[in-house]
Parts: sequence; C-alpha cells; structure tokens
Amino acid sequence: MNTEVSSLGIIAGLGLLPQIFVEKIKDIDYYIVGFKKYVSKKLLNHAKKYCLLNKWDLEEIINFFVQNNVKNILLLGYIPHKILLQKNILMSEGTKIFFNKLIKNSAMEIFHSIETKFAEYGISIEPIDKYLKESFAEHGEINGLQLTKEDYENINFGYNVAKRLAEADVGLTVVVKNKIVVAVEAIEGTDNCILRAKKIAGDGCYVIKVARPNQDMRFDLPVIGPTTVKVLLKAKIKAVGVEAYKTLILKKQEVIEKTKKLGIPIYGI
Repeated sequence: MNTEVSSLGIIAGLGLLPQIFVEKIKDIDYYIVGFKKYVSKKLLNHAKKYCLLNKWDLEEIINFFVQNNVKNILLLGYIPHKILLQKNILMSEGTKIFFNKLIKNSAMEIFHSIETKFAEYGISIEPIDKYLKESFAEHGEINGLQLTKEDYENINFGYNVAKRLAEADVGLTVVVKNKIVVAVEAIEGTDNCILRAKKIAGDGCYVIKVARPNQDMRFDLPVIGPTTVKVLLKAKIKAVGVEAYKTLILKKQEVIEKTKKLGIPIYGI
C-alpha cells in the first residue's frame, strides 16, 4: 500500500496491535519506543532502532524521535488507565510536571496534551485507519449471523446509552440485558466489565462497544480481538454490537470465524 512515508515511529503499549501493525505494513523503517518491562523481542525484531524505557519519560521519547529524524508516529496498543492510580509511578521530573498541568486525567485530555507536546518538536501522530482501514468493522452482520428482533432492540438500546457515556469520556462499552443496563465500562476495561455483567445478570447479555462522538482515529479507539472472544465465551454473551467504521477488530478473520462457530453474532452499527 502507499503509505507516503518511509519511516514511522511507534510508541508501543500492551496487546496485539503493535505486532499486527508491523507485520502487516511492510517496507517501512520502524523506530519503536516501549517499556522495557513489557515490549516483546518479537516486536523489536522489526525495528531499525528502538528505545526501551524504565520509567515514564516524555523527554526521552521525544529526543529519540528527533535524533532519528522521525516526523510521523503512531500510538499502538493500550496502557491501562488504572496505573495513574498507583502511588509510586516511575516518572521523570518533566513528565510529572506535564501530568500535573492537566485539567483532568481522562484518556483524551492526556492524548491531546501529548499531541500538542510532540507537535512542538515537529512530530505528528498518525491515524490508525490510514494504514489498517480493512481491519475496522463494517456495517451490518460482520460474521454472517443474523440478529433476532430481541437482539437488535437490545443492541440499539445499549448503543444509545454507550454513546452518551463515551461523550462524557467515561468508557466505550456497556453490557445490557432485557433492555436494562447491567454494567458500564470505567477504569477496569472492557473484559472486566463484561465479566462483571455475567456475575450480575448471568448468561445472555449483550455487549455494545462504541466510539466517542467525533472520534479521533489516532487515540484510544474501540477495539475487539481474540482475547475479547474468549471473554464473550466465558460470559456466555448472546450478541455483540460495535460501531461501524470506528471499531478496530484485531485479527479480524480469526474473530469472525471463532464468533461464528460459537454462535455469537457481531453486528456493526
């Protein structure tokens, strides 16, 4: 594909996305930043150069990209939001000052502040759909399984609730049953939200995942993948609704095949 760039920087978080990206988008020099504790050697094998962090250090990240003349970067993978609740987060002094200046520690406040900081050094953050457009959910029956009238009503109900929560930057997932909200995603993440709903309401819930209004395709996208499928099975979820063209499906074909085999419809709203 024509990416219009010969090199890309990646700030790699947890999960499958960084590895999937570098294996799919080839013929690019990758400059990868990741935490020494978490980044995989397999991912680093794709790097022309890499920088391993022992602590949160925005200055070190910026200096690495500037020194290697990297102008375009992506934020791939996730960093658990709950780490901001830890008492002794390892941070450089400059990074502590950066976080202390934030009005709130919401995902989008953090990301847009990082964007502004990087832009001061000529570093631009790229949208993920520029490179992985075919990996996003389309509208309608994604795995070919049809919804019943009850399925559609519950998913539509959950979608409307989830969009309001996303607008408030609370979370991107709700779980419903019988058109009642059972669980709302907050700092615990999608998987734990789904499992909590199972404990509360038992089998047969519906999971709905949406994007924020005017979703910035560079930051904190709604994502499902093979790990999600395992959780859906464990929680005995009846059907899943995801926002079309905004939700990234990791290992999309694998997810389609497994959910179809399990009899769990995935519907793009």
